[in-house]
Parts: sequence; structure tokens; C-alpha cells
Amino acid sequence: MTQRPVFLNAPPIRYLAAIDSLGLLEQLYGTVFLPPSVVQELQSPQGAAPPVPVLEYDWIKLAVPRAEGAEEPGKILGPGTLEAFALARGEPDALLVLEGRPEREAARARRLEATGVLGVLLRAHQDGLIPSVKALLPGLEEAGLPMSRKLTGGVLLLSGEI
Repeated sequence: MTQRPVFLNAPPIRYLAAIDSLGLLEQLYGTVFLPPSVVQELQSPQGAAPPVPVLEYDWIKLAVPRAEGAEEPGKILGPGTLEAFALARGEPDALLVLEGRPEREAARARRLEATGVLGVLLRAHQDGLIPSVKALLPGLEEAGLPMSRKLTGGVLLLSGEI
């Protein structure tokens, strides 16, 4: 288990919950932190997404970013992602678990380390927590996670499944 601060936006929580793999976050990282906008989005979702009662898990903690230096949400990056960035900037060795290519690119542009759902699953496979990444891909696809063939092929190659 990694002992480093880990911050998430809402989609990774939603996708991992959809494939009954939310507990992998605890197994890999111990405590993880969600900003207020992410908790709100998960507990009171818009549209057809089911709520995810994240604060019922003792290993998921609410973390409130400091207001100074806060960025305004834009068309691409929402408030939860920007709050996660603000939290990560205040912590050396922080890891962001974000879903969405623009979100991960924005994190890297801010010199913040980021991974996504497939990165979490790859790490879980490498650590022996799950037998296969490939077996979880159909569930992620059904949950709506956008995945290119290039990306899934690279992950499966790294996992030794192709």
C-alpha cells in the first residue's frame, strides 16, 4: 500500500463502483481524499447516475482546499477536478486519480502526477489484487468509460494479458 496523499475527481469513483472494485483504492492507497464538489456530485448526481455514498467508507475522507489560488471552473475542467488540483498542489508526492484525457493533461501541465481508472486497475493487477484487467473492461465499457483500442491495448500489454 502506498502512503502518499491521493486525490480523486468523481468519474474514477463512479466507474470503480460500477464494476464493484471501489475497494481497490483502499488496498492500493489506504486513505484517499475527495474535495467537497466531488462528494456532492457523487452523493447527489445529476441525470441517471446512481448515488455513491462515499463518506460511508472510513477510508474516504473529505478534504477542503484552501481558497487562495483557486481556479475558476471552465468548459473542460469542472469544480471537482480543480479542487482536487488545489489539494494536490499543497502536498508533495501527491497522486491524482482522474478520469478524462483533458483532466490528466491539465494535471501534467500543472506538474501534478495523475493516473486514471485503467492505471489503477493495472497497478492492482501488478500488485496481485486482481487476476485480470481484461476481465473488467466490458463492465467499464458498459458503465460508459471511454477507452480507445490504443489505450486498452497498451494496458493489456503492460499487464501481460496480450
